[in-house]
Amino acid sequence: MRWLLLLCLLLPGYGLASTQIITGDASLKAAFIYRFAQFTVWPDAKPDSLRYCIAGDDTVLLAMRDILRDSSNPVTAVTLQQNLQSCDVLYIAAGTTTLSTFSENVGTKTILTIAENVQTFRQGMVIGFITEPKRLSFRVNLQVAKQQGLILSSQMLKLAKEIY
Repeated sequence: MRWLLLLCLLLPGYGLASTQIITGDASLKAAFIYRFAQFTVWPDAKPDSLRYCIAGDDTVLLAMRDILRDSSNPVTAVTLQQNLQSCDVLYIAAGTTTLSTFSENVGTKTILTIAENVQTFRQGMVIGFITEPKRLSFRVNLQVAKQQGLILSSQMLKLAKEIY
């Protein structure tokens, strides 16, 4: 039943038709990121005007651009050292070096933060991927989401493997 819900969550409106090579893993992560944003309510932004930022993974960046190619939502490559106040959704890849200046560069902006690994997730991210053999799931830090002013859909929370 959980897989059916996940499939329904991911498939509507999702399609990749790019000529660029994008791995299945990157496409799946991009689809998750896109759906996380759709099932989140921001206090100060509308879902049709979200700005997606990707730190440290060009394949996820390309996959996100492919998913959002027909929308007006920009997808930008960023580093954690630059000003991130233009981001609404921020994905941080596992290879990204340091989060030491991250909170300074975010300021008071409400951002849906998604981490690829558990170490980054534990440093105050809202969502973290869990990579298992032949499976990708996610964990949610509901406390951080509430501190950010984000409201996460109960449908998304039902699919989370872990909720803190």
